[in-house]
Amino acid sequence: LTKLLDTNLSQYQRAQALKYRAGAKRFRSPSALTDLNEAVKLEPFNINIYEYRSYYWKFNGRSDLAAADLRRYEELKTAYKNNAKSQELIYSKSKNKEDLKKGLELAIKSCEATDCRYYDFLYDLGSAYFHLGDEDNAIKYYSKALKYAPDEEKGYHKRGLENAINFRNFRRDLKDLNRKTNE
Repeated sequence: LTKLLDTNLSQYQRAQALKYRAGAKRFRSPSALTDLNEAVKLEPFNINIYEYRSYYWKFNGRSDLAAADLRRYEELKTAYKNNAKSQELIYSKSKNKEDLKKGLELAIKSCEATDCRYYDFLYDLGSAYFHLGDEDNAIKYYSKALKYAPDEEKGYHKRGLENAINFRNFRRDLKDLNRKTNE
């Protein structure tokens, strides 16, 4: 794993490799904690890293810190479940207004669990607003999502499409749409 970490990895891949390297060290070495802390910095919304770090704390006699990481694990687990249910309601074929509103509520809860700093939850919140016809908030959250994942193409496409439908920032919209279709 150490050799793998010296290669060109994405943030997610690097965080996963650090997590597994910490596990391979049986959570006993101080360098295992260093690996886990770096993994959390790279992927602060990856629930499995908090679970692994709780093992480190448990094996090293820090049940208070283990409990704190397990609480964060549970908070994020709930946020992921809420987001999954939100997507189910938002993208359902029925487009029932009450379902869309419930989907929006769940998307907001998911987003709040990450202090609105996680691309996927921000993108889905933008989609919830889009499906409810609130174009201004849809664009706001698609744009905010792109701040955290500027290489994520679907965010540009959705923002460009939404803006183009409403004839807003035409130059940026064309750039966003071209970015998606040219790659």
